[in-house]
Amino acid sequence: MTLTHLALAAALLGSSVVVAAPDAGTEKTAPAAPAPAPAPAPGKLTDADLTTIAHVHAVNSVEIDMGKLAQKNGTTAGVKAFGATLVQDHLTADAALAALAKKRGAVIPKEKPADDGAKQQQRDDMAEMMKLKAAKGAEFERGFLALMITGHERELAKLDTAIGKTSDDELGGFLRGVKPVIQGHATAARELQANAPQASK
Repeated sequence: MTLTHLALAAALLGSSVVVAAPDAGTEKTAPAAPAPAPAPAPGKLTDADLTTIAHVHAVNSVEIDMGKLAQKNGTTAGVKAFGATLVQDHLTADAALAALAKKRGAVIPKEKPADDGAKQQQRDDMAEMMKLKAAKGAEFERGFLALMITGHERELAKLDTAIGKTSDDELGGFLRGVKPVIQGHATAARELQANAPQASK
């Protein structure tokens, strides 16, 4: 081996190996996940749904009036407290119903009886309410509680029918939420009726 070769070998052995660091500017990052598509806006309420909303609104209005009447004409603490519950619960339900309608761009229509039977039922209910407005004490409480029991039980059946018919998830959820409140009113009225002998005269 010549001196030249030895010098080259020594130079190679004595040199350090430099590894180039990766350029920070060239690092690749994973692409961001695409944003989820917005949920589709709910469609317009159907005529059948608006009919249901109109009925529930009308019922709320009547129950609010009846609750106020119970607080005025009732004589027992139980009936007066029940009247206050009716007012509060139906005000709350009606506010939620109005918000639902507004959100969907709908105006709550006035309720129209579907048939002659519904018209007669409406007339009978109005006549009974007019009698209650003139009644006081035990007479009022007996008539009031009887009307509350039959009325709320009738509305429970109508709620079940409406829940089964609607294909609107939002309205269906509202109706399912209202049902236990109506059931609670019917139960409370039956319990108060059972204590009717203790009502003041």
